[in-house]
Amino acid sequence: MKVHPRIAIVDDDDALRSALGRLVRSFGYEAAQFSRAADLTHEEARNIDCLVTDIQMPEMSGFELLRRLQAERPRLPIIVMTAYPALHREQEALGLGAVRFFAKPISASALEAALRDILAGGGE
Repeated sequence: MKVHPRIAIVDDDDALRSALGRLVRSFGYEAAQFSRAADLTHEEARNIDCLVTDIQMPEMSGFELLRRLQAERPRLPIIVMTAYPALHREQEALGLGAVRFFAKPISASALEAALRDILAGGGE
């Protein structure tokens, strides 16, 4: 039986991914970290409560991951983040089903509030 919600973090930046993992754990959640979108397997995707993903990554972008997960788990809340924010990227992310869009660096308080809202059912 799962006690704490499990948040998957996908980012190819090792330092940022580790920092986000520590931050998510400090909020009381479990953190599963992946350096590549392709590493978030179908099995792993079934066992998460929310995804936080970067857009620009090698091999598979965050948008491609978003499309894949929307097909597999259409109700999975997904937060998209990017170091290159632009209105068209935000519109694309939200149009593909993301529930939040953040520019990097993400404010700890904004991420905590988003996760709290999403996991309480306000983000789906």
